[in-house]
Amino acid sequence: MIPKEIVILGEKWRIKFCKKTFKSQDYYGVCYRDKRLIVINPDLDLMEQYKTLWHEIGHALFTRNGVTFSGGVSAEMEEIIVETYANLIQDIFFNGVLKFKS
Repeated sequence: MIPKEIVILGEKWRIKFCKKTFKSQDYYGVCYRDKRLIVINPDLDLMEQYKTLWHEIGHALFTRNGVTFSGGVSAEMEEIIVETYANLIQDIFFNGVLKFKS
């Protein structure tokens, strides 16, 4: 189950599901940096919701580290980096790259 809030580098961020945010199917999630809010499309299956969460957490990390507003990384490069990060986390936790014992 996806939590309703998480702490990212010491700062609390809320996580919401909102269908009306996603009138276009081009977006699975949105990171509202100024509100410390991640919104995920509720129509996604659970695996896509988690991958979207990892992706949006990547944007939040860029914000918390000051990278987003430093001008050192373009929006396009940030997107590539956070998508790569999301794929890695998804592989680690859900696709068996690492095996965890309970």
